[in-house]
Amino acid sequence: MRSLAWLWICAAALGQTQSPPAEPEKPPDQKTEKIDADSGATADRWLTGSVDLGYRWRTAPGGNQNVYRSIVDLGEGPKLLNADFSILDSKHRWFDRIDTHAANWGDDPYTTLNVTARKSRVYDFTSSYRNIAYFNNLPSFANPLLDRGVLTSEQFFDMRNRMSSYELSLRPSTWIVPYIAYDRASGYGNGVTTFVSDQNEYPVPTRSNFSQNNMRGGIRIERNRYHATIEQGGATFRDDQALFQPVGASNLGNRETPFLGNTLSLKGLSQASGVRGDSVYTKVMGTAQPWDWLSLYGQYLYARPQNDTNYQQSNTGNFILQSQALVFTSQQYLLSSAAKVPHQSGQVGAEIRLHPRVRVITNWLTDRIDISGDNAGKNSLTNGVSTKQINLADTTSLRNDYNHVEADVFWDVTPHLTLRGGYRYQWGSTSSFVLPPAGLTNADTADFRRSVGKGGFNYRMGRKLSVTGDVEGAGTESAYFRTSLYQYLKGRVQGSYQASAQLTFSAAFSAISNQNRSANIDLDYRGLQSSASVLWNPGGQKRIGFQGTYTRSTIRSDIRILVPQSLQQDRSTYNDNSHSIQSIVDLVIPGLGPQARLSAGGSFLISSGSRPTSYFQPVCKLLIPFSRSVAWVSEWSYYGYGESTYAYEGFRTHLVTTGVRIAH
Repeated sequence: MRSLAWLWICAAALGQTQSPPAEPEKPPDQKTEKIDADSGATADRWLTGSVDLGYRWRTAPGGNQNVYRSIVDLGEGPKLLNADFSILDSKHRWFDRIDTHAANWGDDPYTTLNVTARKSRVYDFTSSYRNIAYFNNLPSFANPLLDRGVLTSEQFFDMRNRMSSYELSLRPSTWIVPYIAYDRASGYGNGVTTFVSDQNEYPVPTRSNFSQNNMRGGIRIERNRYHATIEQGGATFRDDQALFQPVGASNLGNRETPFLGNTLSLKGLSQASGVRGDSVYTKVMGTAQPWDWLSLYGQYLYARPQNDTNYQQSNTGNFILQSQALVFTSQQYLLSSAAKVPHQSGQVGAEIRLHPRVRVITNWLTDRIDISGDNAGKNSLTNGVSTKQINLADTTSLRNDYNHVEADVFWDVTPHLTLRGGYRYQWGSTSSFVLPPAGLTNADTADFRRSVGKGGFNYRMGRKLSVTGDVEGAGTESAYFRTSLYQYLKGRVQGSYQASAQLTFSAAFSAISNQNRSANIDLDYRGLQSSASVLWNPGGQKRIGFQGTYTRSTIRSDIRILVPQSLQQDRSTYNDNSHSIQSIVDLVIPGLGPQARLSAGGSFLISSGSRPTSYFQPVCKLLIPFSRSVAWVSEWSYYGYGESTYAYEGFRTHLVTTGVRIAH
C-alpha cells in the first residue's frame, strides 16, 4: 500500500497549479535550460509525466455472472487508470532519475507497478509488482454431470496471485557489475476440485495458499568480446491445500451406476496437505566472440531442491478398494514424505560465419532431473464391523533426461534472398520405480526419440516488400504425453508490403498437422490460420488513422478418451471454424485542437463447429484537452458473449469510464 500512497502523492503534485519560485534570470550561456542527457527533459523541470484518474460504471452483466468474471472480470468504482512520470535531480545527488509506471489500480484483475531509479556509474535499481485475479468458473468445463443438468463446474478457482521483484546493480557501465535481487510470489483463494477415490470422483470445495521467496546475487562481467554472469541463489517454498465437505448430505460423485453392486458416495471429508521446501542453486552464463567469424554462448544451472510433505485425510461414505475387493464406510489416511530433487541443465551454442554469405548456428542442450523420496504412513479402512490397517513405507525414484542438438545453415543467395535449412535431434528417457516393503521393485520406463527437419526463406525487395517462410516436420515412435507432438508437420508464411509511407499491408498463414496412431490414443489434430492486416496513417496533420486485421482459423481434433462416468473408451471430436476482426479508427475532432481525438473500433469473433460462439467487444475512446496540463478522458466498451449450444454461458454488459488526465 505504500506504493499506492506514493502514486497518489505524485498525482497530487502533478495537479498543483502553483509553480515553484522563479530563479533570477541568467544569461543565455548558463546551464539552466540544459537538456538532461538521460531524460530528454529540461533540467529545471524536476517532475514530468501524466496521471489518469477516473471512475468506471458497469451495467449488471446480463446472463452468466461467473462466465463474465472468467473472461472479463472488470468491476466498477474509482480507478487509477494509468500513471507515467519521472522525477529528475539536476544536481545528481542521490539519483539521476526515477521512472514510475502504474496501471489499473482500484481492484482490477491485473494491476501493475514498475519503478526504476538510477545514478550514472553508481547504481541501477529496478522493481516490479503485479496483482493478478485468477477466476475460472465455466459450467461446461470438465463437468461430467452436464448431461444431468448440473451447471456447477468441478474445476472452479477464485485466486489472487501477487508477484514482486527487486534488483539492485552496483557500478553499472563498468566491466564488473555486482548485483543482488529478491523475488516473491504468493497466492491464496478457494474453489472447487475433485476428491478422487477408487472408481469415483466427488466435486468438493477447496482452499489453497502458497508462497515462494527467491534471493539471488552475483556479478556480471562486461568486456568488448566477452560477457559472463555468475549467480548464486536460494529459494523457499510453501504450499497448503485443503479439501472439505461437511458431514450431512450424500455426494454421489460422477459415477452413474453402482460398482460391484455398491452405490458409491461421499458423506463427509476433511483433507489437508502441506508442503515445505527450499533450494540452493548456482547459475553461470557467458558469451564470447574470440574472432569476427565466431560467436559462442553457454549457460549452466545446478539446483538442489528438497521438500517435506504432510498429508492427512478423513472421509466417510460408501467406498471400495478394488485391489482388495474391500467395501468400507470410513477412512483415516496419514502420510509424511521427504524428497530431494537435484536438477542440472546446460546449453552451449555457436554462430560460425563460414563465408560472407554463409553462416551456421548450432546448439546443444541437456536437462536432467532426479527425484528420490521416502514416505511413511498408514491407511485405516473401516466397514462398520472391522478395521483394516494398511501400513505404508515406500521408497520412490523418478528420473527424467532430455537432450537436443541442432544446427541451422543460413545462405544469402542474393542481397534480396536468404535460404535456411536445419536439423534437430531430440532424445530423452524417463524412469521411475517404487520399492515396497516386500522388496519387489515396481519399475516403469519410457524413451523418447525424434528427428526434426527444418527449412525456410526470407525475401526482401528494398524496404517495401518482405516475405518469410518456415517449415518443420518430424516423426517419432514414442512421446511422453497423449497430446504431444508426435508425427507432425507445421509451417508458416508471412509478408508485408509498404505501398507508401502512410499505407502498409501484411498477411500471414500457418498450419500444423499432428498424428499419433498408438492404439489407446489415435490422435488426429489439424489447425489452419490465415490473417490479413492494413495500417493507414496519413501524413500531414494526421487527422485520421486506421488499423485493421481479419483472421480466419480452423481447428480439428480427434482422440480416444475414457468417459469419466463409466471409465469406458470413447472418442472425443472437436471442430472449430472462426472469423475474427480487430480494428481501430483514430480521428482528430474538428474545432477542438489537434490533441482532441476520438478512437472507435473493437474486436469481433464468430465461430461455428462443436461450440458455436460469438464475442463482440466494441470500444470508443475520447480525449478532450482543457489546458496544456489537464484533459478529459472517457471510454465506452461493450462485452457480449454467447454460445448457441451452451446458451447459459452467455453474458453482456456495458462499461463506461470517465476521468481526467493530469500532465506536467
